[in-house]
Amino acid sequence: MEAFRRACSFLLNRTETDPSSPATRLAQGFLLLLSRDWNDPVAREAREHMEGLLDDPSWGELALLFHNALPVIAAEIDSALEQDKGMAERLDYLGDTLPSFDPDKPPETPNLIEAYWGFFCPQASGVRAEWEDGIRSLRETRTVSDLSLCPDPLERPAREILFSSNVLLTVPPEGVRLSDLKLREEVRQGLGRAIEEDQAYWYDHPVQVGTTPEENEILHGLKGLSETLGFEKKRGTANPDDRLEVALSVSVTHPSLHGLAREYIEEEVSREAGIRGLDLYVFTEDDTTRLVEDFLCPAAKRLGLEEIEPAHLSGIFGVDGPYARHYNFLKAVAALWQVVKNPSIRATFKIDLDQVFPQEALVDTMGKSAFELLCTHLWGARGRDAMDRPVSLGMIAGALVNQGDIHKGLFTPDVTLSEGPWPPDRWVFASHVPQALSTAAEMMARYDTPPLDGRSQCLSRIHVTGGTNGIRLDSLRRHRPFTLSCIGRAEDQAYLMSVLGGPEEPCLRYAHVPGLIMRHDKHAFAGEAIRTAAAGKVVGDYERMVLFSHYARALPWPLEEIHACLDPFTGSFVLALPFTTTLLCLALKALSLSRGDEKKDGMDPDEILRLGARRLRPLLEGQARDPEWMQRTYDAERRAWHTFYDILDRVEEEANNQSAEATELIRTAREIIEKTQVVT
Repeated sequence: MEAFRRACSFLLNRTETDPSSPATRLAQGFLLLLSRDWNDPVAREAREHMEGLLDDPSWGELALLFHNALPVIAAEIDSALEQDKGMAERLDYLGDTLPSFDPDKPPETPNLIEAYWGFFCPQASGVRAEWEDGIRSLRETRTVSDLSLCPDPLERPAREILFSSNVLLTVPPEGVRLSDLKLREEVRQGLGRAIEEDQAYWYDHPVQVGTTPEENEILHGLKGLSETLGFEKKRGTANPDDRLEVALSVSVTHPSLHGLAREYIEEEVSREAGIRGLDLYVFTEDDTTRLVEDFLCPAAKRLGLEEIEPAHLSGIFGVDGPYARHYNFLKAVAALWQVVKNPSIRATFKIDLDQVFPQEALVDTMGKSAFELLCTHLWGARGRDAMDRPVSLGMIAGALVNQGDIHKGLFTPDVTLSEGPWPPDRWVFASHVPQALSTAAEMMARYDTPPLDGRSQCLSRIHVTGGTNGIRLDSLRRHRPFTLSCIGRAEDQAYLMSVLGGPEEPCLRYAHVPGLIMRHDKHAFAGEAIRTAAAGKVVGDYERMVLFSHYARALPWPLEEIHACLDPFTGSFVLALPFTTTLLCLALKALSLSRGDEKKDGMDPDEILRLGARRLRPLLEGQARDPEWMQRTYDAERRAWHTFYDILDRVEEEANNQSAEATELIRTAREIIEKTQVVT
């Protein structure tokens, strides 16, 4: 442990500053207690200060987080070092590499940073020095050979794909007079009720009801999708009378927004002349509850499946709460759609509303439009991966290019490898490094260098974006993937983890389709919202580090195999020392911000610490109290999703056999869906 203490002490010295608030003093005290023997006078003073704030109304939760984390961290390190001799050797190497701290001699040497990464974040280690080799090696790992191309690819995406996206909705900002908003009186009254409620959920840059059309992400994304359809009609890849079916989930921060969300969206869309050709369906938590209570549960009972309570499915089939819930819904609703509303739907494809297809650039670069790219024979192909396992490419994944970069070319990565100076928290955890590598190796790959030709060999994808991905419904209903409902960030990365190694064969994977790239416009119209949400995004990543680490250990495959599949980027969040690494980053980040290094990003150290305590303390204490909670959560949700798809299969089978009960159930579900449609 002495080498670990020295490593923490070195990082604390790099943040040398007088704490500017009680919160940052707690963060500094926490690092002092990790850096010194507890009998040290300085450590004793820090511990007494922390214990004196345990009941403080303002900072007691943060004090409890740091105080209760200390024994957890000690146990976590002891266990990891005992089980993994390689980790012990890397910690010894870090201790040997550490110099004495000299404030006049910046110690930012590549070897020292690599030593830190080697211990805390091995997926980042060696990436910078071996960049080209890393790209080549990762592509070899992701290669699928012996391809059997899909015999029945999509032919008419406008008729065969249910497009989907999520709306995050919140109340107007403080100080806005509701009477000034150009909204119907009923909507303004609903807003008044919502403002008086306690906020139930928090999201990254949600749309504020009443925002201007220019800053409204909903209108931006729907207009872009409408323009995509118009382009395809001119190109002849869609018929003149084609319309896109689009399912929008609406996640709200305040409960009273449920009742006005659809009306608000309909009012805004009706004013936007550029939105045409979309059959738009808007689902709130109220609507998903109706589907559970009036269709899924009665179907389970009437068709002889296990009798279930509404709560059994409402916990997984909904749109409010952590991002995972709406992500699961937008996939699963397509299977329901196929059974009860439109059997012609063969796939679903999700976009984010701050993304649009740059059709001219796609055609100029690839010779194909968005719809033509979606008709690839790779989506639904089969082959064998680098470990010689059979895989099915039943999912599809594209990439993003930032609006400010598209002039450089369509294949301009939206995440690139940056060089320091590195703030202290990134000496501990540097997911941006493997993210840049997987962006270049996976997302930017083109099939122009044999044998990677897209016919005999292609790439499968692990690293995906929340939008620009899809799944065929035959694959969805067979493999039944899902994201754990507690996942509040990177739900897109977690979706594949549930079926990573089967049990179905072939294993389900994403097909990489070069050029299936959407333009990411968020900084063009939502800059202020992004700055406002910056602290929540950072803390969301901390929560992700803990959840992914424990989730991976709950999966029914060896951790080494999971890392072999998920590394480098997604796997970097499956940590050997989850709470140790996460809380080190939290404290170091706050002290770095307190010193003034990063306030330009719109983050405040006290806010980071307050949010960190709110979201990490329940995980720390819950894990200590019940180490098996994640395993039970995974098992229960896997059973619930199997029940969901079993219900759909049985209803479809019975309806095909002319069952009156099944026909009535389908009519009920269809009516619920049709009531969600808005006029465009």
